Amino acid sequence: MKFIGTFFSIFSRYRYIIVIVSGVLLLGFVGENSWMAHIRHQNTMNQLRDEIKAYEEQYHENTERLNLLETDIEAIKAVGRERYFMKAANEDVFIIQE
Repeated sequence: MKFIGTFFSIFSRYRYIIVIVSGVLLLGFVGENSWMAHIRHQNTMNQLRDEIKAYEEQYHENTERLNLLETDIEAIKAVGRERYFMKAANEDVFIIQE
């Protein structure tokens, strides 16, 4: 019985501090709109922005290669030789596998 009286005495004396601290803890660490969730979402957004940059760079490189393939015969021959092991009539092809 003494414990309950002591608890209510402490609670009544520090009730505003207890409510403010518990509110800050709830808003900071619990729920979908918490501070921790906000940090996780920021990290995810930064990772997605990095992926977008990488895909944009890859897109520009591939666009340049496609334009080169549409205009340059030597580029088409190089792709045929590198990827599809094609050869000219007077050449020999040696395939070395690792």
